[in-house]
Amino acid sequence: MTSWHPVGDVSDFEIGWPGEVRIGSQQIAVHHTPEGFFATGAICTHEDESLIDGLLEGCEIECPRHMAIFDVRTGEVLCAPASVPLPTYPCEVRDSAVWVRVPDEPG
Repeated sequence: MTSWHPVGDVSDFEIGWPGEVRIGSQQIAVHHTPEGFFATGAICTHEDESLIDGLLEGCEIECPRHMAIFDVRTGEVLCAPASVPLPTYPCEVRDSAVWVRVPDEPG
């Protein structure tokens, strides 16, 4: 089962800079791009580096540690050394709030 969660106001997320939010134990990166908002896992799949300080250009986020690049729309790896895609989460704007849908945690 999955649930929608409000994660902030549109104005809380600058274009070009990922914002980190926590939903339960999950670290989520919210990406405000020229194409809209997208949500992915906040940790690089290569060596567990935070993507929050990564460079976001258009819809591509670059890991600050080893320069792996991911498409934030799909999670697809665009440049090694990563080989595993990022998890992605549905993201939408309702009024002026950003919402992300994530799997519910067991419990």
